Amino acid sequence: MSEGTPASQSPHGVRFTARIERIQQTGGWVYVRVPPELAPPVTGPFGMTPVIARVDGREWNTTIWHEKDGRVLLPVPKKMRREKDVGDEVVIEFRVDGEK
Repeated sequence: MSEGTPASQSPHGVRFTARIERIQQTGGWVYVRVPPELAPPVTGPFGMTPVIARVDGREWNTTIWHEKDGRVLLPVPKKMRREKDVGDEVVIEFRVDGEK
């Protein structure tokens, strides 16, 4: 589990705190790591799972990536993280798209 508060259930699904990271040092995607014990099962092609995610209260439809190396990643676009960037901590919530 990453630094921050322990995982819990919320009305929006699983909730945890994580630090924003960058996949590559220059450019590349910005994401948070989903703790393996909280990762949803793969339901789509290429190791992806459609989810409804919330970062600091802002919600959007996206996918969680299950990487071959075992990492589970949630990409976080700038419009959702706003002023936060690599190294900042955010509150993450997600549920598998289609679950209530």
